[in-house]
Amino acid sequence: MQFCTSRGQHLAHVESEEENAFIYHALIALDSDSDAWMGATDQHQEGLWSWAARDADEGLTPFYARDEGAIDGAFNDWRAGEPNDEGGEDCGIFENRGNGAWVWDDRSCQTHFALLVCEDPG
Repeated sequence: MQFCTSRGQHLAHVESEEENAFIYHALIALDSDSDAWMGATDQHQEGLWSWAARDADEGLTPFYARDEGAIDGAFNDWRAGEPNDEGGEDCGIFENRGNGAWVWDDRSCQTHFALLVCEDPG
């Protein structure tokens, strides 16, 4: 998050299938084996996934409740059975499944990945 913020950006908030596909294509082009961070988190309320605040004055934007699914039809691309909070996973990632296949997953916020996806505010 700090890396993105230092550049006037924030971790990606994926709000449509088109945006998600654009990010997947960019990740595929990098030809990396790493997973990548996005701006999804349920750190503030377990099971309620929100997009992280873009700045200090903005609140979280909930988009997915683990027990109920998408909130108000919000886009998501969670892998089947995810997010599952296995072992305290509170941050969202783009998971590289190999052969150009990507999905969303949850992981511990302390996990290290070589990639992250930042976007401009707006």
